[in-house]
Order: sequence, then C-alpha cells, then structure tokens
Amino acid sequence: MASVYGSSKPKRPDADLFSEQHIGQAWSYATHPRIDVPFMVLANGTRFGVFDLGEDEWDTPILHIQQDELAARFASLEAVLGARQIASAARRRQLRHLRRALAAQLDDQALDQTLRDVQTIVDDLRPEIRRKQAAVTSEAWAEQFERWEAGDRQAGVWGIAFAANGVRGPVGAEILTCAELIREREPEHRADAFDEMLAVARVGDTARQTWSLQVLRLSVALRCVGVDGCDSIARETALGLVRDAAERYPGDPVAAAAYELWRVLPAFLARLVLVYQADSATEQVERARATFDVERFLRDQVLAGLNEEAMLGQTIDLLFRQVWTGFAPWTVEALQAAAQTCWELLTTMPQSGRVTIGQVNNANFETPLESDPLVPITRNVLLQVADPSSRTARDPISPSQVAFADELIGRFFGEESGDS
Repeated sequence: MASVYGSSKPKRPDADLFSEQHIGQAWSYATHPRIDVPFMVLANGTRFGVFDLGEDEWDTPILHIQQDELAARFASLEAVLGARQIASAARRRQLRHLRRALAAQLDDQALDQTLRDVQTIVDDLRPEIRRKQAAVTSEAWAEQFERWEAGDRQAGVWGIAFAANGVRGPVGAEILTCAELIREREPEHRADAFDEMLAVARVGDTARQTWSLQVLRLSVALRCVGVDGCDSIARETALGLVRDAAERYPGDPVAAAAYELWRVLPAFLARLVLVYQADSATEQVERARATFDVERFLRDQVLAGLNEEAMLGQTIDLLFRQVWTGFAPWTVEALQAAAQTCWELLTTMPQSGRVTIGQVNNANFETPLESDPLVPITRNVLLQVADPSSRTARDPISPSQVAFADELIGRFFGEESGDS
C-alpha cells in the first residue's frame, strides 16, 4: 500500500481527523521523495478520507466514508483507489510533469524528439505488457479447467450428460471424467450410468437426444468396453450409436427428423441473438472494462464469462433447451417442418460479424449446416480409440477397446483403422 497511498500512525477515534496537523503530517509522508504517491489516506477507526495530491485543493478529501458505511460504499472506494485508477493517476501525474518540462522549451525539435522517445518507450513495453496479460489469462484458464473438472465430478454422470444435451459438443475432459466416474463405481452399479446418460433426454414419452449427447455416449461407451459390470451395455450402446450414424437412424424416423432440426436450430437461434442482443452484451462488457482493474477484468473474462461470447452463448443454450424440450408435437412431420422453416429463415436473416460464438471450428454453430457431421464425427470418435498412439495416462485405451473400435470401423465404414 505504501507504493500508492500516503499514511501515518493511526489516529485516535476522538481526534479531529482532518485537522491541519494531521493532514500536514500525512502530506509530509506522502510527498517524501522515497514515497511520492498520488493519494493519501487518513483514518481514525471510525471514518477515513482519501486525498488526491494531484489536485489544487489537495487538502480537501475526494472521498469521506464512515466506517459503518464501508460495505455499502465499497464500490465508491474501489472507483477511487482501484488498481486501474491508481495506474491512471500515476500516468496523469507523469504527463503533468512532462507538460511542464515541455512548456519551458523554445525548440520545436524537442517536441518532436519527445514524441519519438515516448513512442520508443511504448513500443519497448508493449510486448512485456502483452506477456503479463497472457500470464494472467493463462493462470485464469488453468484455474477454470480445475473448476470445470471439479464441477463435472460433482455433477456426476447425469450432470455431464445434461450439459452435453444442448448446443455445444462435449470436450475431451468431460468425456474422460464421465468414463472415470463410471469406472470408479462398484461393478454392480456401473451399468446404471448408461441409463442416467439417456435419462437426461427424456421429455414425457419422447427421447430428445442432441447429436452432442450421442457423441458423449459413444465416446464414453467405447472407453467402458471390457470394464467389469458394464462391458455388455457399453458394447450395445456403442454399436447402436454407430449404426444410427452410418445408416441414418434405421427404424427411427423421429430421431432422424430430430437430428435434422438439431443441425439448424442452434445456428438459427445464434443468428437471432447476434442480431438483437450483441449490442447489449458489448455494452455490458465495456462497462465492466471501464470499472474493473485490468487484471480483474482479464481474469473475470475467463472465470466469470465476462465477455460477449460467453454471455450470448449462455442465452443461446437456454433458448435451445426451451425450444428442444418444449417443442410439440415431437413427430416426424412437425420436426421436419420446423427444420425447413429454420433453414429458410436463415437465408433471409442478416449476419453479425462483430461477435463470434460457438466452439472451435464451429463459429456461430454453423459448421453442421455446411457439413453433415453424422458420419465423419462418428468415424473420428472410433479412429481415436482405435489408434494406440492416442493412449495417455488419463485415457488408457485398452487392447479390447482398440479391437472393438476397429471392428466397428470395418463393419460400418468398410475400412480398417490402420493402427490396430
């Protein structure tokens, strides 16, 4: 604190906090060459005042708070003494010094040289500042990944499956955590997990799986082949899901129609949200950027989703779930009509390029529109398991799992993995 605020010994509660003696004493500390700070604070246990030493009326507090008001007025305190405000005050102070030095010049060339000198300083410091920003962001992502994994383990198999039954596909960590949670159960309870994963899609007497949930179920099932207590259901689940993909849901026209609606609905909702809510999300982020110090803003972008992409993505996921679970009737004809309507509307709706949402290689959830993922993604899931080089300490693919994945590749796609 001594680097940015002046201070002195604590004052008695009954003392006149803002007396000339106390203010003068604090000023002498704050302006000492070895201290030289932009603000000073006086406190006596019942109230405190903040003084801006760069103001002409520096002996008048710019903020005066009673101790019992601190909680209610903390935002006001942060607005004055937050890291962003302190850095800004220090910069303004140095600029005032520079202005006074330049005002004494008679040579225009000195002004031009100053511009070049300042630009050199900025150019030299920019990489360092970006490295510090990257370090803060990297640390925040590491913390977020730990939070996600802890959250997945706490949510359990059902919770991971519920999250997957939406607009985004499961990530590798979710797949591995789900498989781990199943293997950690007692053998007699492992098969129950496969019912739990499918239960999240039950709405009345319908099963409303998204393609993302099917990818999760297939990926987990392949990693449970050969596991005591769930080998049979894992093989059955994987076989059924691969057949559905390769043969486009044979014998289940409702599931085939629902898949076509899933392909277009997230992109349609994303277009709506980007057109009508992107400005509002951007304004919220800019207000936060102006309020928070830079480090907190960088961390909260990751940890609290304080960015346009996260805000709009949550909105799209909620809208999707409302439509997906509330759609009626859940019939081939109705699902096909809804999908066709979404496709037609997408061709007339404007695009917004200011904000991009979705996952990597799936900007604004439009990749499934451009390329049907049913077969290639299923193949890729199988190929990853069939490839012995993909084994890791956390994903110890067994020989029986490799053999089964290779068997499915040959059976449904007429090829060998080439790695078995």
